[in-house]
Amino acid sequence: MYQPPIPTLFRLFVLGGALAAPVAEPVRVARLGTSDEVAALEPWLVGAGEIGVAVALSDARPLKGSIDAIGLAGPDGRAVAVVGESAAGALLALLARTNVGLVGHEAKPLLVRAIAAGLEPP
Repeated sequence: MYQPPIPTLFRLFVLGGALAAPVAEPVRVARLGTSDEVAALEPWLVGAGEIGVAVALSDARPLKGSIDAIGLAGPDGRAVAVVGESAAGALLALLARTNVGLVGHEAKPLLVRAIAAGLEPP
């Protein structure tokens, strides 16, 4: 049976905890809603290497509806919520440009939307 190396398990645990923490303490999450605020995330994304992602869609069917919000969590414990369709689009472009690794069950809908938008998937 395959067992991922301990550093990978640790990163998944840390990222998962960072994504779950806002449920208990919503004030721990930085809320971003403009393209300029999203652009300021670039140094953090590049330095993180891997980012945990969660997404809230207005319609769960592929390519239907819009992205209401995207949650990001880094291995440093930082959690960010990008809210709104234009900010989410800016984030998709930034993720494609920085080529950061996405970790999480909801990474696939983001990859599908990036490809549909003509972006190189992260």
